[in-house]
Amino acid sequence: MNKMDKIYVAGHTGLIGSAVVRRLQGEEFDNLLLASHADLELTDSADVDCFFNEHSPEYVVLAAGRVGAFLRTRHTRPISLAPIWRFN
Repeated sequence: MNKMDKIYVAGHTGLIGSAVVRRLQGEEFDNLLLASHADLELTDSADVDCFFNEHSPEYVVLAAGRVGAFLRTRHTRPISLAPIWRFN
């Protein structure tokens, strides 16, 4: 990835998404596309198509999810979290 590539981070206000944004900003990626849920409804394909046609991101980080989903399922479906950062 180049520092000026457009990167859309879905879920940028959540736990994971905000960490991704902080990391990208710390690595001097300055062309981040951040759309709130009010601005972009990810379950509406027409809305998503419009957003992608207008902004044309080169990369997409999908960190959007249901609030509390991890806490509700951590006992019934344990997961292992692997390192996710890999920048060159």
